[in-house]
Order: sequence, then C-alpha cells, then structure tokens
Amino acid sequence: MLMETPRIWLPRTGQTTSYASGDDGYFKAGNPRKTRFINGGGGTISDRAAGLMWVEKPQLIIPGATGVHATNQIQAARGDWANSTAYAAADLAKDTADSTYWVCAAAHTSASSDTFAADRAAHPTYWRQTVWTASAANLTTPATMTWPNALAYSLGAKWNPTTGLNYAGYTDWRLPNMNELLSMVHWGNSTGPCVDKTVWTMPATPCVYWSSTANPGYTSWKCYCQYLDVMPSVNNNAQTATYYVRPIRGGRLNANG
Repeated sequence: MLMETPRIWLPRTGQTTSYASGDDGYFKAGNPRKTRFINGGGGTISDRAAGLMWVEKPQLIIPGATGVHATNQIQAARGDWANSTAYAAADLAKDTADSTYWVCAAAHTSASSDTFAADRAAHPTYWRQTVWTASAANLTTPATMTWPNALAYSLGAKWNPTTGLNYAGYTDWRLPNMNELLSMVHWGNSTGPCVDKTVWTMPATPCVYWSSTANPGYTSWKCYCQYLDVMPSVNNNAQTATYYVRPIRGGRLNANG
C-alpha cells in the first residue's frame, strides 16, 4: 500500500545536533521551523504547520487577576495622547471619535500636524485596539488568573457575543488545549524556556500556562504546561490556581474521527 501524501507536515522538534546515527538530529524530520511561525505584525503569531494563530502579547488584552471591573478596564498609562506626535511602544491613545483605546506596538514619531486618528490611519500596523488593559503595568507584565477566568477571557465574541474577546479582527479566540500548548515546544534549546525564543516572549518565571483540558481522572482539576526548563512540564491543579493565559484561534474544531 502506498503512503499517502500528507496534508500537513508535522513540525521539526528543533534538535539540530545528531548524537547517534538515525536519531532526531540525523533526519531532522518535519516542517522546517524557520518557515513555521509567522509574525503577522498585528499582534498575532501564525503556526503554518498546525494551522493555528496565537496572541503574541497576551498582556495587552488580558485583564489583571484582581481589581478589574467595568469602570477601570481601560486606564491610560500616562494620559491621553490623541494630540501627541511622539509615541513610545506600549503607549495608550484614545480615538476621540468613538472613545476606543489603542496600544502602540512600535515607537515612532508622526508628522507634527498629525492628530492621533490621522497617525493611526497612516500607520495601521503601529497600533492595536485594546479593550482589556487594566493598568500601565499590564502593558508589559502578563497577568495570571484562575482557570474559570482564563477560559472566560480567552473566549471570543463568536462564542460569547456579550463579553467575548474581539482582537486583531478575529472573534473566534479560545483557550488552547494541551496538545496545542505542547506544539510551541522547541527541543533544541540548551537553556529554558523550552520555546523558540526568536518567536515567543515568555515571563521570567514560572512560564506556566493554563490549557482548556481537564485531568481525565479528576475532571474538576485542569491541566497546564510549564516552559521554564529545557523540557516542558505537564501537570494539573485546582481551578483556583493562577497561571498565565495565551488565547488561540484556528485548528480543526468539533471534527468527527
């Protein structure tokens, strides 16, 4: 029986050194990593091998674990820059036309006569809409949260029209499962974290992320993945524990077989 041509290639592990003839580093089987992860420039990272899209910087859209409510979900870090011409990365600005807040992705200076609305129109990739940032600190520091909050805040507006996440033009975000979290692992690092450091930005410690997957033997506890070391650590904990969150979209959902 002939082997079928695969629809997708599994990604390479990242091991490039061969320690024995016929090992992983010898064959380097799978999709090359350099063409796998693509930064879309709009706050997302696409995985061409797995057909997934990840939020690049969750701290820009995920609220803090405490102190977040309807009256303070959006706070300007240094004020309202709608009439400024010099912008620094992570600056917040308000579009006075509709009171929508935006976060600056790259430091730049616009023309002296530009209003913020004009600058955003001239440089659309420099700005990202933000609807969840609770404070200036959350612009650079990821927030940890309980599993119920992780699930709720990752769920896109497609699934929850009332409070669901609408980010980078997409509404079908969700909390990744364990297989999807493990797909980020890079097995070629000699130091942690065990991800491709040219692609992913991780917290200093402990690099632990919630999954949407339950412990099959004790379903009230949920699984997580830790990337701190050179190898991933998979475990589970009570839903009241607080870990980091990175929403995802895409992949094959609710398929039979």
